[in-house]
Amino acid sequence: MTGKIGAAAMLLAGLWAGSAQAALVISTAATNNVSCSGGVCTATAANAVLNAHDLMVSLAHGDTTLVSSSTAQDIEFDTPVHWTSAHALTLDSYRSITFTQPVMSEGPGGVTMKTNDGGTAGDIFFTGKGRVVFWNLASGLTINGASYTLVGDIATLTSDAAANSSGNYALANNYDASVHGTYGAAPIPYLNGKFDGLGNTISNFQILYNAHSSANLGLFGGLDMAGALSHLKMTHAFIKSKYPSWSGILLGTNSGGSVSGNSVQGHISGAHLAVGGLIGIQMGGAVATSSATAVIHVNGGDPGIGGLIGSVEGGTIVNSHAAATLSASSTQKGDIGGLVGGLSQNATITNCSATGTLSNANIIGGLVATTASGTTIATSYANTTIGGALGDPQVSRAGGLVGFADGGISNSYAGGQITYAAYEGGLVGEGGGAVTNSYAFTHLALSNFNDGGVIGDAFGTFGNTYWDLDTSGISKPSQGAGSSANYPGITGLSDAQLKSGLPAGFDPTIWGESPGINNGLPYLLAVVP
Repeated sequence: MTGKIGAAAMLLAGLWAGSAQAALVISTAATNNVSCSGGVCTATAANAVLNAHDLMVSLAHGDTTLVSSSTAQDIEFDTPVHWTSAHALTLDSYRSITFTQPVMSEGPGGVTMKTNDGGTAGDIFFTGKGRVVFWNLASGLTINGASYTLVGDIATLTSDAAANSSGNYALANNYDASVHGTYGAAPIPYLNGKFDGLGNTISNFQILYNAHSSANLGLFGGLDMAGALSHLKMTHAFIKSKYPSWSGILLGTNSGGSVSGNSVQGHISGAHLAVGGLIGIQMGGAVATSSATAVIHVNGGDPGIGGLIGSVEGGTIVNSHAAATLSASSTQKGDIGGLVGGLSQNATITNCSATGTLSNANIIGGLVATTASGTTIATSYANTTIGGALGDPQVSRAGGLVGFADGGISNSYAGGQITYAAYEGGLVGEGGGAVTNSYAFTHLALSNFNDGGVIGDAFGTFGNTYWDLDTSGISKPSQGAGSSANYPGITGLSDAQLKSGLPAGFDPTIWGESPGINNGLPYLLAVVP
């Protein structure tokens, strides 16, 4: 599974960062369109190359600064760079910095990174083998004006955060947490400062929680609104809780902080109140450019279960993905969503996706189990298998995108299949929200009259919303909604029609079609499957 999460993170980060059309690229090619003087190398054309050996020679003799300027805009490392001297490397980017290969300070030399120096919407991205490594924990690290303390293990991070929970910390190298053994609770209970993983990986992190009280479980227990967790990878993690808790591999509870550029992989089991692959519960703040590959099985509590986040009570989720196997042993409790269990408090999901297998809950949605009034889902999709016992067969809901929807859905779609539910729809199981410019090609089991190509039981509004008459198993053009024939705003189209051109209302700046993408069906330009 480690390879899968690495590939997923690399693909998503490439899409989020945008393939660099203009960049100062550090590679094995000959230096070109770069002017170097006095230790400062500046891009002089949109496509600039700095040879990695030339850079390392410069660092051996003095401090070196790379400037992309508005000409090249971004800085990108496409080959490894390392140096042993005490000299510092400064990366001054007009917009973003992307690491696809490691940059290693093997001596006391420091690193300074600056994004958006004149540009906007820039970030730091780590894809593939990209990471920043320090062999000397006394080396300096500055990111966008903030100084960071380097840590080499969880124990040091725990003690440092306990002494100063508002500090800024960064992981200096990969770390195998099995040398510590199993934690009895979150090792870092609370943080309102910043932590940056620098693209490094913590592997084999484990929690076995046996106390008789609820807790925030994860590498970090709680994150305050001033806090930020960025650019950390976690693999082969395991969390098990005896008492219902808020649990995520990275973070138990996000109370308004920023979580970005993280990827996790692992297993979570036991009793939970809210449980997600990345975060247990989010109450405000933002989650961006993050992913989770998780197996979650809950056998106690009344949880919201999500591949990425268990429950979202405010805030935003952007450019994120989950690939998860989710289930609950109690057929009467819990809501399961491929990305998020429950969405409420005006929360929004944009440019996100979910894949995997979801089973055994009263409400299941391929992307989100339930959405409340005032929430929105936009430019997102799910392609999941929803099966197994779905709780009480008389009241269960299952939708390819959302199980029960009371919020808005726009420019989104769902595929996969649904095995059984009392109310099942290719896009929504049951709902009263507003759905526009969306479609479904989900295959339905056709268990009863409450099956609909788009929605099982409808009491909301629809516009330019479609379903595939061929793949869905619902070929009756009037059965877009299972509860009401010929529901306004819902139209059935054949598979050939959906593949022959974008349906009415679909904006070509948002949607695309290609025989080699999404089996020829419409796909989202911002979230290519």
